[in-house]
Amino acid sequence: MRVFLENTHRLFAVYFKYFKYFADVQPLTECIIEEILPGDTPVREGFAPVLVSGMAVCHENDNFYRALGRKIAFTRALHRAFEGEPGRATRAAFWRAYLHEIKIPQHGKTGYLFGKPA
Repeated sequence: MRVFLENTHRLFAVYFKYFKYFADVQPLTECIIEEILPGDTPVREGFAPVLVSGMAVCHENDNFYRALGRKIAFTRALHRAFEGEPGRATRAAFWRAYLHEIKIPQHGKTGYLFGKPA
C-alpha cells in the first residue's frame, strides 16, 4: 500500500508480513512502514529504509486472524511513527488509505460496518 502526504510531499510504503507456522514461535503479524525518499525507485517493498514497524502476537490459545493482526500491528506502527497531536492528521491519512485498500466500508456509508445484522 502506498500513502502520499500532500502537505509534506512524502511518500510511504506500508506492507504486512505474516508468520504463522514456525517452531517455537507464536503466530504474529508485522506491519512495516517505509519512507520512499525522492529519487528512490524501489522495485518492490523491502528496498527502502524502514521508518518503523509494529507487531501483533497471537496468544497460543487464540485463532490466527489476519485482519485483526493487521489492524493491531498497523495501529502500533502508526503510533510509534507519528506520536502526539501534530501526527494526528498524518495518522488519519494513513487510516483512510488503509480502509480504502482493504475495502471495508466506513461506518455511516452503508449503515452496517460488518455486514447486515442477522
